[in-house]
Amino acid sequence: MFCAALLLRVVAYATAEAADPAYIGVWQVTGVAPAPWMKSERKLHASERARLVGKVVVFKPTLIAGPAPFSCKGPRYRLRDLTPATLFDGAFAAMRAKDKSLDTDKLAAQLGFAGDTVRTLETGCAFKIYFADAATAHVGLDDFVYTLKKQ
Repeated sequence: MFCAALLLRVVAYATAEAADPAYIGVWQVTGVAPAPWMKSERKLHASERARLVGKVVVFKPTLIAGPAPFSCKGPRYRLRDLTPATLFDGAFAAMRAKDKSLDTDKLAAQLGFAGDTVRTLETGCAFKIYFADAATAHVGLDDFVYTLKKQ
């Protein structure tokens, strides 16, 4: 009887772990760069770079923990597949509208995105997460693109 109960607990734990979406867990901010759509040569202030780069952001089912602007209570996660033109709230499409020679797929490829769609996590917070692959994501905030790596 004890063995059966133990086996049920192990199976339940393994099932719960497998059910967690891939974005749940610890991510580290590994870099920041000016966004391709930024018009000026404005640079991120050194203190802001130091405050964010190297820090961790933890995605939990009911909380995103980390430094502002990444922290968020009560996120409402929704995964979607977006086209390169619609990434970063349509910034690439807006760039193309002003310059028809721009290719939104190539703009996306410069950030490591490949394919016809990009897996996107809407958080219900002040930002969306755009996945270049299972372990690399980008967030666009205030004309900068932050890179996060899954730990």
